[in-house]
Amino acid sequence: MKSKTTLFEKRRFRRDYFFKLVVTAFGLLVLAIFATLLLHILTNALPLLQSPKSERIHNTLSSFASNSIGLTQLQGEWVNLSVKDCALYLSASVSLAHDGSASVNPANRAIKKFAPNCTKHIIALAGDQNQHVVVLTSDNVLEIYYLENKDSFFLTSSIALPDEFSQTNSSTWNISLSGEELFIQRPVRTQSRVNNILTLRHSFSSLEAPTIRLYEGAMRLLPIVPFEQVLVATHNELRMYDSQLNIIQTLVLDEAGNFTDVSNSVINNTINNTINSTVNSAMTDKAKAYENGRSTHNEANINALSLSPSSLDIFVRSVEPNIDHSNDNKQASNNDKNTNSRVSLNKFTLVNNSGDFLLRKTLALPMPIEMGLGTLHTAFDLQHNAGFFVDEHGHLILMNIVTGDIKLQKTLKGPISRINYAQGQLQLSLDDRFELYQISQLQGMTSMQILFGKNDYAGYASKEYLWQTSVSNASQSPKYSVIPLIMGSVKASVLALIVALPLALGAAIYTAYFAPPHIRNAIKPSIEMLEAIPSVIIGFIAAVWLAPFAERYLISIFSVLILLPFVVLIIAAIHGFLHSRIAHKKLDNWQLPLNASLLLLGVVFIFALSLLITDYSHSKGYDSLVLVASNLTLSKTAIVVSLALGVAIAPTIYTLIDDALFEVPEGVKQASFALGATKVQTLVRVVLVVAFPSIVSAIMLGFGRAFGETMIVLMVTGNTPIAKWDLLSGLRTLTSNLAIELQEAPVDSTVYHILFLTAAILFAFTFVVNTIAALLKRRMHNNDQ
Repeated sequence: MKSKTTLFEKRRFRRDYFFKLVVTAFGLLVLAIFATLLLHILTNALPLLQSPKSERIHNTLSSFASNSIGLTQLQGEWVNLSVKDCALYLSASVSLAHDGSASVNPANRAIKKFAPNCTKHIIALAGDQNQHVVVLTSDNVLEIYYLENKDSFFLTSSIALPDEFSQTNSSTWNISLSGEELFIQRPVRTQSRVNNILTLRHSFSSLEAPTIRLYEGAMRLLPIVPFEQVLVATHNELRMYDSQLNIIQTLVLDEAGNFTDVSNSVINNTINNTINSTVNSAMTDKAKAYENGRSTHNEANINALSLSPSSLDIFVRSVEPNIDHSNDNKQASNNDKNTNSRVSLNKFTLVNNSGDFLLRKTLALPMPIEMGLGTLHTAFDLQHNAGFFVDEHGHLILMNIVTGDIKLQKTLKGPISRINYAQGQLQLSLDDRFELYQISQLQGMTSMQILFGKNDYAGYASKEYLWQTSVSNASQSPKYSVIPLIMGSVKASVLALIVALPLALGAAIYTAYFAPPHIRNAIKPSIEMLEAIPSVIIGFIAAVWLAPFAERYLISIFSVLILLPFVVLIIAAIHGFLHSRIAHKKLDNWQLPLNASLLLLGVVFIFALSLLITDYSHSKGYDSLVLVASNLTLSKTAIVVSLALGVAIAPTIYTLIDDALFEVPEGVKQASFALGATKVQTLVRVVLVVAFPSIVSAIMLGFGRAFGETMIVLMVTGNTPIAKWDLLSGLRTLTSNLAIELQEAPVDSTVYHILFLTAAILFAFTFVVNTIAALLKRRMHNNDQ
């Protein structure tokens, strides 16, 4: 008998041990899956913290480099266009294989040679992708050819140039082509050697003759074609001209490096009225001093202009002297003066001001003194907010053009004649060779300022929090601020809590404290059943029925919200009056349906009365209130979201609070009654106090549930990421943004990694809220004990 008992015990212990191992293994598996998901989220967000890198992947000596007129990308290859002996040569020093590696083509062999024609002079490449060849004929006709592929190009348009552009050196021309808009500028020297710039503007889609303008005193000129404006730089001024040659803005650079707007001052009026008077002998010396971007270092000067592909951001390089009035400084040599200069890169954005686009300074960044001289080459990758700034000596700066953060600084071999950028590749053209650099980890161009700070974006009058990942073309830059998403999640959750908490708390107090057991047993499961309704159903009802209903009966809804508390007070007074005079047990069973019926009648009465008053006011011509209500839009706003989301989370909060109130020991309640407290006093001073930790925990868990809701906010809101606390504005939450953006985000793109960052923020917030709720509940219970 003893042996059988021992055997049974061993089997039982063995079975228990086996199940313990199984449960432990599955528990560890759950933790491992949780850790894997968290690790996956964090590792996909990590590239945002890495800095961009550059690696030279090709360096090719080429006999075509010295005759190059520009580079472009054709069929995935970098193609160089050169002119030699009246013929156009296409040569490719680098091509990319399918795996992204570099393959070498013979450096001194042309992949295509077009028949020479000495009656035509190829002068430039133009267009957004450098795929238009500009040709000047002997008859002074400018022809534009489109380079379709490496084997052919065809004529797209032509224009007979006026006499002002005949018999001039076309190598000094600067030609830009934007769509159908052609803009040519060439320097003009007067007898006093003052710089002037003559321009030609023509639209190939128009039958009008070309427009000729002379900008006197201009040392540099930047056409802003989409707005028909021109930015002119003198030695220390920026002047914005409209299409009629009127100065609409003037900025003056002082020796401290500050730009002062004198557009409305006497100075600007003088410039506007007597512009020719600025061409004087004093400017002659300055023109000599600042020629080719070089200065005498004794005055602030502007020596480079660059326009981003968006045509809304303008970069201005300026050189300012370091002012020092000490005696030692007065005895400094000219070489010391060079080191005492400061080089700044200033960014301006164009802001619409009644039809005129004016400059607004957004950034002023110090640059190395070595980058203050010579030509400044620029290239932009607006999809990553990246700007490449390379001087002719090879000093490279990779900068976030929104925040001004310098992400990469490097010294390359010079002298550099031009740079080209496309698809993460930076191509440098030198006198005798081409160099190709691969720019990787461009997701690192995103900074904490981009994600969480207010930023100056092109075209905006002030700093804004903006989220906009979809852009219509490559000349627009995306915005990646997650603040509108966080604000949307917080706003929706708080408003939903405001709606849900009174409903859940009131229902829980009634069922757990006042209602008889049989009523509680009927109501509690019914409310808990609402929690099983899919959130997509609630969102569908809110979008299809609630939003249009709220839009149509706005005045009536506000009337009900304002007068409903008074109706509740009246019902409570009636209930107290009847209860004190009719003491019957059956009356307790009818309290709930009776009060609910009275409340429903009160709501219907207020709603109908407000409709009658509105119709009467409209018939008598008192339409002010109706007009105000008609201008308010509730559809796709935070108010509708709060109602739908509040209904969704109310059952969760109700269940937790009801259990907390019901579990208050009966002895505590009876002790309160024995001391003479009424039922309401016992509720307020005993029951709610004892259950308070659990109530707080229920509220925080409900807040976390609302914060993580996806379908309701996705279906009810307009999903507009607006950083406003306005109740009548739309919103987009972190969860709905993940549902919207993730399916369209290219893998390994910047927005792809930012979405994983928002997922990490969502997880961290939910984890912190739930943890705080549990800790508060435990601490309050420990204090009570």
